[in-house]
This record gives sequence, C-alpha cells and structure tokens, in this order.
Amino acid sequence: MSNFMKAGISKNQDSIPAIPSAYEVVAQLSKEANAESDLHNPGREVRPPKIPRISINYLQVSFPPPQTHSSKSVACFYLQFTQSAKQPQGEYHAIYLANRTSFCLKAKLAEKLQIDSSVISHIIWVNRKGLKVLVDDNMVQHLPEAQTMVADICELPYTQETDDLRAKCSRVEVNLVF
Repeated sequence: MSNFMKAGISKNQDSIPAIPSAYEVVAQLSKEANAESDLHNPGREVRPPKIPRISINYLQVSFPPPQTHSSKSVACFYLQFTQSAKQPQGEYHAIYLANRTSFCLKAKLAEKLQIDSSVISHIIWVNRKGLKVLVDDNMVQHLPEAQTMVADICELPYTQETDDLRAKCSRVEVNLVF
C-alpha cells in the first residue's frame, strides 16, 4: 500500500494525488473501526458499516433587507453641555441621528436635556470668531462624523406679546461651539 493510500489519498492516472470523497473516507474509517471491534468481540455479528448522509450546502451571498425602523443611526456627534456661556464641565454625550436634519438634531438635543423639543426655539452655530449662523438641514448634512461640540443652553427672555401658550413657556436657544 502506498503512502497516498495510507493517508486516504489516491493517485489518478497522471500520478497526481486526488482527494477522496467524504463517502469514501467515512467508509474506510468505518471498516477500520469494525475490524478493531471484531478483535475484542469474536462472537459479535458483523454488520455493514453505517455511512452517514453528508450533504453539502453551497453558501449563497445575500444582503439583509433594508431596515424599516429608525434604530440605525447615520451620524454621531459628541456634545458637552454648559449653561449661559459658563466654562463647560463634565463629560461628552454621544448624540446619534437617524437622519441628518436639523429637526432630528433638535429632537436628540431635547432628549439629552430631558425637555420637550418645542422648548428649543432654534439651534445656532457659533464659530471661533463669534459669528452666529442658524443651523439648518444643509449644515447638519455637512457636519463631519464624530464632531465634538460644546452646546451652550441659553434661556430666552419671557415675552407677553402673544397669547400663544408656547410663548408663555420658557424657551431656550442652543448655541453650538465647534
């Protein structure tokens, strides 16, 4: 018996080793196991070897369907909160947006501050030179991922000019500094 046969590999006509099928390997191992058990139990009845059924499934590459719920975030920003232009203290908070819109940013800010989003009158970006820019959808879409910001929460003065219920509630302005 050649070394190839002992290893469970047979040669084809061109002397190139061929890989045996799983069926052949299992049959050979089963025969060897039956031969060993016959030596220990000479009166035992010899049965044909049990050959397990082996099925080979081919993997199909498929992509999961798009998620319909909004649990997946498209942007993450890190904010450190302060009030009335005081020095920021404490840790940064992660804000995950489902959509890159100012409305979604406003809702997530309100969620972190534990207030109703209607209390936030508007969000303003204050650049390093002090220029104030109203944050809109276009600005939120162009914010870099993982942008760190300081969110200064400023309470707006109470006005009695209208009878609107919202005007009588305290309102805040969020100034983002980055």
